[in-house]
Amino acid sequence: MDNIKILNEIYVKINKKKKELIQALKEKGISYRWGYYSQHSVKINEEWITEEYPIPVITIDHIGDLGIDIPHIFLEIAITREQALKFDYHKLESYPFEVYGMENYLNDFYNTSLSFTEIKDRIQKSSEVSIGISVFFSVDEPASGICHKVMEIQKYFA
Repeated sequence: MDNIKILNEIYVKINKKKKELIQALKEKGISYRWGYYSQHSVKINEEWITEEYPIPVITIDHIGDLGIDIPHIFLEIAITREQALKFDYHKLESYPFEVYGMENYLNDFYNTSLSFTEIKDRIQKSSEVSIGISVFFSVDEPASGICHKVMEIQKYFA
């Protein structure tokens, strides 16, 4: 019974944020679909951990996936290798973000422990065809603010 209470306490917060984000997307007339997905990987203290529990993920048409996790909210965008090599990553400097391979998501091209200036070199040396970019937001940030930032970030890739 204690485990159920613990899970419910966690999921009440996650689901509340999911509902707020969906409402903000609806208000902006943005198309989306959502579901619950598990098997996300996160790096904690330089160690990769697979999250066995499902989290809500909102797929925003023509943008990417907005995941509501326990420690943060993330926007995951997939781009081609060519787009990644041309992209100006300085546009994302005001956000916490990571760049990684989509086939081998453990293949980091950028995170806080790697050099910002070497992103394109790392991508060039890899065999990855698709590149993932995750941008992170605080779970405490208002949903309308997150949606506004998502729309701003989307413009960088249009």
